[in-house]
Amino acid sequence: MALHTHDDVLATGQGTGIDNKSQAHIRVWRADDLTTLAVIGQGKLESDIVGAVFSWEGSMMMILEGLQDTVLSLWDWQNDMEVTRST
Repeated sequence: MALHTHDDVLATGQGTGIDNKSQAHIRVWRADDLTTLAVIGQGKLESDIVGAVFSWEGSMMMILEGLQDTVLSLWDWQNDMEVTRST
């Protein structure tokens, strides 16, 4: 779970599930009423989410996925756009 630095917003990582039928993604929510603001990486993230953090100004999100084959990626979360990734 990640908390936005300035707004009342949080993000949670959703895994692929036991049967790998679900797609890993990050869901960004309003903290006060749990309205979904964004879904990040659905169909793009390849394995379970290990961690996520908003940038200080809040426009970007760093996502760590995978326990064995770890990938670190930077996202423009409001536009569901991956900026860069490192394996």
